[in-house]
Amino acid sequence: TGLGMAIAKSLADKMGGDLEIIFDKGRYDMEGEGRMFNAGGLKNVKLTGNGCVLYIKSPYSSGMDFSGSENLTAEGFEIKYETAPWIQGTVESANTEDGTFTYKVMEGYDLWADPNFEWMGSEFAVPLDNDNPHMLRRDLQDFIFLNDYEKIGDRLYKVTAADPSLIQRGSIKAGDKIVCTHRLQARGTIWSVASKNLTLKDILIHESIDTVMTGVRLEGTTTVDNVSAKLDGENWVTANADGFHIQVARGPMIIKNCEIEGLL
Repeated sequence: TGLGMAIAKSLADKMGGDLEIIFDKGRYDMEGEGRMFNAGGLKNVKLTGNGCVLYIKSPYSSGMDFSGSENLTAEGFEIKYETAPWIQGTVESANTEDGTFTYKVMEGYDLWADPNFEWMGSEFAVPLDNDNPHMLRRDLQDFIFLNDYEKIGDRLYKVTAADPSLIQRGSIKAGDKIVCTHRLQARGTIWSVASKNLTLKDILIHESIDTVMTGVRLEGTTTVDNVSAKLDGENWVTANADGFHIQVARGPMIIKNCEIEGLL
């Protein structure tokens, strides 16, 4: 997509007018790391996805980047990850003596077993409602910082909480459903810095790394219409940060018809 967008930018610059790029409906496998769909710098361009799926292979990569674009519309895309960018599983036992818990990760969600996983020192666990794991627990703080984890079996880990008193007083116990993450520092599945007159429409996100959308120093009118994150398969969450995180919008910011499920 990097080469494709570079060609699109060249064409748009030469035409001096509007350009529409139409994607075939289907799945686009996106290999590598970084921002996989880089539309930064495009001007007077419409990207029509026809419901195509941007299938991101790495759980450490983000999706669409519209930074520096002007008068750009992106419409009709889906974003899905091959491996969800978080870890989810169930507490098997809690050790009140040392403030650790034994954690069984669900199959397909074991990023800790990935040799490419990097511990950043900002990892935390989010306890979910056991009856409805798409919601946070009401009787506990939103997150628990983690100090370390140790693999002790197949998808089985001994996890050390930064505050052992949470384990010692029984706040975390066997059977609890927990999502672990460090937000992976990718800054959003949709990302835009200093875009002008950006329109995003009919974009469905199945999994999101960090926020669903981050916008910084947005100029002109920014319209986000039916950009939604929906629970998919066995996922307990869709995003491990905010839905829409906007910092400095220097013009109208219109967000409508959006439905976000399963936020941490």
